[in-house]
Amino acid sequence: MYVLHRKLPPEQNKIETAFVDAVSLVRVLLKTLDHKKVVQRQTCVQEVELE
Repeated sequence: MYVLHRKLPPEQNKIETAFVDAVSLVRVLLKTLDHKKVVQRQTCVQEVELE
């Protein structure tokens, strides 16, 4: 992802990697939340159609 890794000292490299991991984690969480919202919306729509 980053070309900077080789130029940075090891500590900085670890921080960078941790940051990238955190960002990808957050993205996964957001995707999961979005998916849940979509499922809830579909459920609501189905309930409305039933009435």
